[in-house]
Amino acid sequence: MVVVETFVDPEYFRGTTYKVSGWSELGSTSGWGRCAQDFYQPHERPKQLWVKELVKGACQKLRAAHLPPAWAGVEARAPVRCATPVREIGSLLSQCQALPEFRRRQALAYPVAGMRALIVLASLCGVVRGQRDLAAFARRLSQRQLQSLGFRRDRRTGRVRCPGETAFFRVLGGLGEDQVEAVLLRWQDQRLGPVQDTLIAIDGKELRHARGLQLVSAFGGQTGRWLGTVRVSDKSNEIPAAQRLVDRLELDGKSVVLDALHTQDRTAQKLVFERGAHYVMSVKANPKTLCQTLEKKLQAQRFPPSADPGHARLPPGTQPEPARSAGLDHGERHGRGSGLCGGGADWEAAHARAGLRAQGAGNPLPDQQRERGADGRAGAAGRQARVLGD
Repeated sequence: MVVVETFVDPEYFRGTTYKVSGWSELGSTSGWGRCAQDFYQPHERPKQLWVKELVKGACQKLRAAHLPPAWAGVEARAPVRCATPVREIGSLLSQCQALPEFRRRQALAYPVAGMRALIVLASLCGVVRGQRDLAAFARRLSQRQLQSLGFRRDRRTGRVRCPGETAFFRVLGGLGEDQVEAVLLRWQDQRLGPVQDTLIAIDGKELRHARGLQLVSAFGGQTGRWLGTVRVSDKSNEIPAAQRLVDRLELDGKSVVLDALHTQDRTAQKLVFERGAHYVMSVKANPKTLCQTLEKKLQAQRFPPSADPGHARLPPGTQPEPARSAGLDHGERHGRGSGLCGGGADWEAAHARAGLRAQGAGNPLPDQQRERGADGRAGAAGRQARVLGD
């Protein structure tokens, strides 16, 4: 225990004794009193809240973003409570109304929309196990929270009923995963707006306490936003699951990052040709053929055109703007000397004129186009051949 608190009724006391004893007044309460477990009534008599530190600097440590290690262990063992406001629960419940009701009329005291919204709230609060932990989480909800989920009142007590383990067990096994995912994605779009991420990460994980169940999920690289999940089929692996997930995502013009397990021809073809995306994949020693090919083709060297000895004064990795942007007209760009392997006096004269115009325009790099090599090929073609190992 590091801090103690007490309440003072200002209609009868001023708290002088607490003040001289080192207590601090934090403010007044909102004027509600508990009349039953998790049930409060307004009494219109706010009280003063006083606290005293038993450990020096305890209030400052409690307000910090991360608790001290010894205190964090105590908080981790504390029961999880739902701090979501009622108005936000209503926005989630409105999206869950689209889920079909599959149970008998006797179970309608707990509508499927409210049950699914409650499961989502529990997951967001860190409840990761089955129906037993979900039922314990539901018992810690307030009456207003339970009422906002659409649960009915008990006729004998007048209090909103709380679902038990059996109700959660039936709901968890009776709804399709695609239906639940569609609802959650719509709710996420309603809260966060359209997806703005241009970098998408796809990865698979095995769930704890799920008897080997594996999921493949997609997340936004810039915001960490969840974009979808696919369950790995029995006696299968993450590769076909990731390919099914790719079919469901909007990837046109975006870059997708995957680990070495997904470095597959089919996955790459699907991303580029079917979904219009770019990809970044890791390559390990297996498969050997691909690894050996990349070791031969990719070598540590400067990237063209900075690899050109004539541009040694440019920093490594610099890609200067081509000289034709300084003012080559249509005839000069498409004349007889255009192309990687073209030649002739007209080609050289056109680029000489472009260099003069670049100097006149104040271009800091007037000599960006390299002269033709002695082997009869243009400089760009020669650099390309060197990189590819030709």
